[in-house]
Amino acid sequence: MADQQVKILVIGDSGVGKSSLVQFLKYLTVNKKFTTPNPTIGCNIEVLIHNNLPVELWDISGSSAHPSYSQTRNVFYDNVNGLILVHDMNNIKSLNNLRTWLKEVRFNFSAPLTSVGTYDMEADERLLPSILIGTKLDSISEHKLTTIQQRIHRFAVDLRAEQLNLDVMSKEKISIESQQKLSSFFDAAVQHSKSTGHNLSGNFSSFTTREETTRHRAKGVGVKID
Repeated sequence: MADQQVKILVIGDSGVGKSSLVQFLKYLTVNKKFTTPNPTIGCNIEVLIHNNLPVELWDISGSSAHPSYSQTRNVFYDNVNGLILVHDMNNIKSLNNLRTWLKEVRFNFSAPLTSVGTYDMEADERLLPSILIGTKLDSISEHKLTTIQQRIHRFAVDLRAEQLNLDVMSKEKISIESQQKLSSFFDAAVQHSKSTGHNLSGNFSSFTTREETTRHRAKGVGVKID
């Protein structure tokens, strides 16, 4: 199924570390250090290879400098198979703002709403696979960590999203549990693409892309937008 498109949005406020996270995921399995990326303008697309399928990571700019900017992002929201929700663990506002991001995706989702916007909590296949990732774990003081983790966990449960926290600039490898969560998410996105019949349509080639052959395994959960 070489023409299958697996498209994942990476969303969150400006400055939370979305682009660094994408680079981290690219180099996760090749043990290679990455350089800090430049701020994203519009959208940047990176490609991972998962089970011989290209998985597109659409890194959406979080800038809100212009009032109409959020209205122009809808061109990126077609045929989505998964969401990576990114927030800064030091910034509770960036966590809460993810609800606004989710509503924006739902409102602009122009493909048939087999997942976002059509909720049946008894039918997982109708839920868009999602994972909540907190960044800048290294900057959290130990006495605040438990409280912050509990807050994030409640938020993830409410959204029915898997969650993990990372220090993407760390030289240490992430835990096996975190790798398994990422793997589960990518598998679920691939399955969502198969179930919805998303094929490459030319949209991907209209943006500047850089391919990588990073391999992940996976399975995931779904997102609920109130």
